[in-house]
Amino acid sequence: MKRIRICYYALIIITLLVSLASSNSVSSAALTSSATISSTGSVYVSATNWADVPADWRIGETWCAPTYLDNSVLHNGHLSIRMEKGPDATKSREILAANFSDPGWAIKIKPGDHIVFKIWMKTSQSTIGDTTPYSGIRLGIDFANSGGRITGSNSPDGTVWTPSGGYPINNFLNYVNWGHDWELRTMDFIVQNQYPADGILGYPAGVLQTPDHIAPWIQVWSDSLGNVDNGIGWFADAELYINP
Repeated sequence: MKRIRICYYALIIITLLVSLASSNSVSSAALTSSATISSTGSVYVSATNWADVPADWRIGETWCAPTYLDNSVLHNGHLSIRMEKGPDATKSREILAANFSDPGWAIKIKPGDHIVFKIWMKTSQSTIGDTTPYSGIRLGIDFANSGGRITGSNSPDGTVWTPSGGYPINNFLNYVNWGHDWELRTMDFIVQNQYPADGILGYPAGVLQTPDHIAPWIQVWSDSLGNVDNGIGWFADAELYINP
């Protein structure tokens, strides 16, 4: 699949629509060729979906648990990516999106960018009876710069761990829990000038750093039980838009 592009004439039409918007609008309208994505007080124009399935996902890498295309489980007629546990329970049940046109596979961002990350996800039943709200399949984004990973967010509003507040309490909203059919989850936020490192990888905890690229991810996980469940997760029709 090619990335979504908006033609010249469509841009003219969008420009005319934007000119009719209220003078109190924070920014201009946000449209794609297939959908309108709105956020608090703003609409915006985006030309590129950076999370196209399957083109933009690192499917089948050996460092993680098995991930592969599944043309028997569809969402709106579109194939999905299936995430299993596999025989090695020590491997992360995670998959990353990447910009394969960049030498470092980096998806470039900068402070002030408006990010919208949308994914449809579904799950099988838990094999261990896990019914906690922080379990199933979830989406998230890691922030990084040339020095390495800074921190990550798996909250709808892009909030991250802080030394004073710990982890955001709304993290459960990014999960589709076990035993659920297709559900949409969305992250919608503005990239901050600096983020405190969470200390998991790279920078020491609490050190403030400015991000210049991101790594979007999907993960099968349980906050209380970790990576022991044999349940399966799927995702499809992913969208990632970065709007200056």
